[in-house]
Amino acid sequence: MPGFVVEGGVLHNEQVNATAAVVGQNRFCIAMFTGKLLRLAELLALIHDDMPGPPPHEAYPDGVEARAEAEWGLLIGQTLRHEAGHIANGHVEYGMSKALTTLDRQLLEADADSYAARVLACGFTGIQQSDVGTEFRIPEGMPLDVVAYRTELLGAVLYTNFRVAEELAPSPFPVTGEITPSFHPPPIVRIWLLGSLLATMFASFDEPVRNHLISAFLKGALLREKALAYKQERPFDVQLPRATSSVGVWRYGATLINHWNTVRPELMPFKRTPGQLAAAQDYPMDPPPGWTHP
Repeated sequence: MPGFVVEGGVLHNEQVNATAAVVGQNRFCIAMFTGKLLRLAELLALIHDDMPGPPPHEAYPDGVEARAEAEWGLLIGQTLRHEAGHIANGHVEYGMSKALTTLDRQLLEADADSYAARVLACGFTGIQQSDVGTEFRIPEGMPLDVVAYRTELLGAVLYTNFRVAEELAPSPFPVTGEITPSFHPPPIVRIWLLGSLLATMFASFDEPVRNHLISAFLKGALLREKALAYKQERPFDVQLPRATSSVGVWRYGATLINHWNTVRPELMPFKRTPGQLAAAQDYPMDPPPGWTHP
């Protein structure tokens, strides 16, 4: 990263976690704990072991093995880019400057999620940012179903990582809109927020294409929860598919988005990379009548 150095490594630690820290003047470190690597590997093996996978697809013509390899790369990539987001957007030094509240911490986690997801969405799904402005496009000649397939896989992988974090401090379900005591928002809220991010990234797409891709992302997350429930021999909550369109999830996300109005100006002096942080906005605390995700 320009103007400072980021070192990385694997730290022998049983915690299921990764971290970003200051280690010197303009020097940072990202550490992946062995506990998290092992837990991610366990979950990925559990999901794909003796379980019928998707049929071969032109995105992954070798079928399940190629998809599993792609998932592993995404799991590691999301974790590292999430921690890089904490550094790039000033979270690490901001957290050293004041006592963070639970709402502050959850907001910074959501911002790091967005940082990582934006990079992965471009690098993995195949969409490209236009040369002018902030619009995105699907490259000419790339089939929409390949982009959708990879977007679905991205939703599954991000949800898997969020579920690993959730194991440290489970949050209640259904989500009521009240902020939980965890450092992270509930997984379904994190997915909802990223669905909203993708909707912004895909804003220049035709509406049917935009809705198709957002639906693929949410479908990936929900199918992953269903697979985990099956393999872990626990019931799959049939209410979960509706949770992304629930008032509780909307209000939880709106609370985080509106808290950004307070945190954003405090965070700007610590930002380490060019460009602006996400724009502040006044987000309605209740969804419009009849609202559902596309």
